[in-house]
Amino acid sequence: MRSYNLRLLDEYGISNHRYRELKEFCLQYREKKEELGQIYTSSCVSAEVAVNGGLPGKPTEQKAMRATRLREELKIIDDTLKNACGDDVGVLAYLKKNVTEGIGYSQLGIVPCGQRMFYTYRRKFFFLLDKVKKG
Repeated sequence: MRSYNLRLLDEYGISNHRYRELKEFCLQYREKKEELGQIYTSSCVSAEVAVNGGLPGKPTEQKAMRATRLREELKIIDDTLKNACGDDVGVLAYLKKNVTEGIGYSQLGIVPCGQRMFYTYRRKFFFLLDKVKKG
């Protein structure tokens, strides 16, 4: 996977370290989706937890809270992608693959916009994501 050094993010007020934090948050997208699916498909507590006296609190409540948190994080990424692309929804799927899977522009296939425009959308995405995550 290629590591991007986006000097242009400086104009958006995002440091290199903050950019890396946001990038890693997005790269966990698939893991979060898989974990959310596991929460919904598993209905019982593991034998190890039951033998050791269980976790503090209620397992069902903990799973529900974790599922809520995962859904919120996935929604943040999806909504920010939509906001960054605006009316150009054709580029949305490509931008999502780029930021959540680390697939570079040249490996995405036929993207419905040029490379310069694509990376403008990408910078806008990280700018908006930074604003959303800061609150």
